[in-house]
This record gives sequence, structure tokens and C-alpha cells, in this order.
Amino acid sequence: MESQKTGAPGPKLVEPLGCNKTYPAQWKRANLDIAELARKRFIENWPRKRLVNHFNRSHNTITWWIGKLKKLKFRHEGIPLELQNKLKAVTKK
Repeated sequence: MESQKTGAPGPKLVEPLGCNKTYPAQWKRANLDIAELARKRFIENWPRKRLVNHFNRSHNTITWWIGKLKKLKFRHEGIPLELQNKLKAVTKK
């Protein structure tokens, strides 16, 4: 058997190209429940810190979604129409 030189002393190690084991992996987080976020923030008056802990998301993510919901005037596909009307009524005060 001939030694293949790679610049380092000793033979070149060749690793197999495949693996027979498969491992479960989740590459994407579950989506944030926008309706629950809106209800807890604007109807139940939860502070952002509590929302961050409850949803296990960053402060920036929670703040971004709250701003987006206000900008859209709560018209989001994740929020049922009945809840949209309640949110609009509560935030007009």
C-alpha cells in the first residue's frame, strides 16, 4: 500500500461519504401565536418582559410584532375578526 502525501507526515485519512444514522432535528421554531400576543398585551395588559418570558422570544421580536400589529391596525390573518374589533376598541381609549 502506498502512502499518500498531504504535506503532513503519515498516510492520508479518508472518511466515509455517508452515515447510516439519522437524527431528528428541528430547524425552524414554531410560529408565534399573534392572536395570543395581541390579546395578552392589549387586553390583559401584560408587560413586554412577561411576554418575552411567556413566548420564549427576544425583547426585539416581541417589540417588533407589537409595532407591526399597531401599524396594521390589528388586521392580521392570525387574528380573528372578533378579536380585531376588541383590540381596536381597547386601543382607542
